[in-house]
Amino acid sequence: MEFRESQVRSLSDYLGICKNYYDLSFWIGARLIPYDLKRNRCEWVLFNVDLSCGNYRLCLMLASEWKLRPIRAYSVAFAPGERIPKKLEIRSIGYDYGMPPVIADGNHFFLTRNVNDFQVKRDANYRVGITTMYWTADVADMCFEVMVLRKINHYE
Repeated sequence: MEFRESQVRSLSDYLGICKNYYDLSFWIGARLIPYDLKRNRCEWVLFNVDLSCGNYRLCLMLASEWKLRPIRAYSVAFAPGERIPKKLEIRSIGYDYGMPPVIADGNHFFLTRNVNDFQVKRDANYRVGITTMYWTADVADMCFEVMVLRKINHYE
């Protein structure tokens, strides 16, 4: 079966397409928290995820239709002890933290934006964080799905 990005309408669609290559480790949906203009800082939605050694894929997709204007969300898997930035500068969360952020905007799915691979070198409790730089009223109504997949090692 040939994979087309346009076939993916939710992360469950993507999971069905890549089930021969990845096992599901974590999957949850929640609402975004708007950027805090008073304190000039981004608000992170954080989830603790126990991961063992291996290769993983972080996936993010917005699950709600935007009303006023497109909303963009970012996701990063933070290793234990990593500082979570208060100000969102893409270059800082991308390179200082060992992985570029996963970006979701609109209801479109692109392998180059909505997913990112990362490696876990020791068993640990990672924090998956999702944030946005938008502060409009409809941000609080925006739902997202985030998923962590573990790459299947066929050589074990």
